[in-house]
Amino acid sequence: MTENNTSSGNNEGISREFAEEVERFESLVTNVPAIIYRCALDKDWTMEYISEFTEELTGYPASDFLQRARSFASIIHPEDRDHVERVVDKSVHSDGRYIIEYRIVDNQGVTHWVFEKGQVIHTRTGDVDFLDGFIIDISERKRVEEMLQDKKELVEAIQNLQSRFIVQPDPVEISLGLLADVRKLTGSEYGLVGEVYTTPEGRPYLTIYALSKLAWNSESRALYETAKEKGFEFHKLDNLFGHVITDEEVVISNDPRNDKRSTGLPKGHPPINNFLGIPVFYGEKLVGEIGLANREDGYDQEVLDYIKPLVIAYGQIIVARQAQQAREAAEQALSKLATLDGLLGIPNRRSFDEYLAKQWKQAQRDKKPLSLIMIDIDHFKLYNDRYGHRQGDECLIQVSRLIEKCLHRPSDLAARYGGEEFCCVLPDTPLEGAVDVAEAIRSIVIEEAIPHASSPVAAHVTLSLGVATLVPSSEKSPNDLILFADQVLYKAKSEGRNRVISKGH
Repeated sequence: MTENNTSSGNNEGISREFAEEVERFESLVTNVPAIIYRCALDKDWTMEYISEFTEELTGYPASDFLQRARSFASIIHPEDRDHVERVVDKSVHSDGRYIIEYRIVDNQGVTHWVFEKGQVIHTRTGDVDFLDGFIIDISERKRVEEMLQDKKELVEAIQNLQSRFIVQPDPVEISLGLLADVRKLTGSEYGLVGEVYTTPEGRPYLTIYALSKLAWNSESRALYETAKEKGFEFHKLDNLFGHVITDEEVVISNDPRNDKRSTGLPKGHPPINNFLGIPVFYGEKLVGEIGLANREDGYDQEVLDYIKPLVIAYGQIIVARQAQQAREAAEQALSKLATLDGLLGIPNRRSFDEYLAKQWKQAQRDKKPLSLIMIDIDHFKLYNDRYGHRQGDECLIQVSRLIEKCLHRPSDLAARYGGEEFCCVLPDTPLEGAVDVAEAIRSIVIEEAIPHASSPVAAHVTLSLGVATLVPSSEKSPNDLILFADQVLYKAKSEGRNRVISKGH
């Protein structure tokens, strides 16, 4: 009854939309200077996925860990392995989230301090399935912290920054708190904090997430409110703070009015007597900017050196936040890979089973009917034999789109059951309504008139459909509904195909 129609190759088979989503995910993960991973909860931390940045941090290629030529546990500093295990084990028995700082040893024997944040992912039965997380290098921060034991206020500012990220990794909240601390530390009247991104064409721009409230005009006040809520972008960088990004260098200007790099101020903006623009780096990558203005004694190298540890910490927080965002995107992408059919981009058999079980329980509680339509493309093997598997894939894609067009409620689900078989779950739908949907699906495929010269039924593609309806009870299970639908589908095929047969209980 079913046939795997995948001979045209995995890459050719994946639908355009699905391929684009995977490409976006890969691009996001590749551009974050952090290790993004998915691993098993075992003594080796066996990797199921690990990003390419692994080689830059550890010296070992990602393939070493994926192909099990090397275990991730082997590069954790021997003195820290028990600590890592204890933290993760504790999270397994609590909320499933963990944060660890520990040391790893790279392929040259050099020790690196790393920050790791992750979470435990469970199966439907509650067992541990895998761990998802990210790892960034914090060696520079650790080195600086050792030098700061006598600078209490600066250490507190760094700790505040880290705490805000851990509690609520929102860029606006992180930046607002940082701006307040750095203004206090330097005695600055105004300031801004933001992250640097690049356009698809490779041009840098600044997204400001925190900005001092200034006595501007109504338009400028609106910009401030926008930054306060979600940040706003600056692509025009021919000014003092833009020079920080375009030239990737510190800007100290104690006479902005006569500074050639300045292009003036917006109308209604209060005077800027002096300005300090600080590029924020993670390694050699520019990731953000801190801008300060109107310090009574102006700005100099001493001020810059004093807050440098806080600037370094902010660069690590930016990357950690982006790594978390990438990890969440990875989790979503991997979840879709597990629940969607790679060719059609619609729910696969696993997703169908889970959804049917969920709707069965709901219908049992509500004492409402649950309907299932099983669909088979008539003589699809003959179609493949005549037109080839590549065209067969296109036929399956066309039919799946037509089926989806006939489902109008958010709760209705169309899925690929296997090969050329599809199924539709219709919650809270009596038999008569499900038959109407089935007839609509059969008719729209006929109207599409997809050529099928080898079919003994018609000159175009046709469908056989079996419709079954049950009011779920404790005496029955979702498999009973599948069995009933399969039985009437078999009857539709044995009676000549291109028809709908139904059965209700």
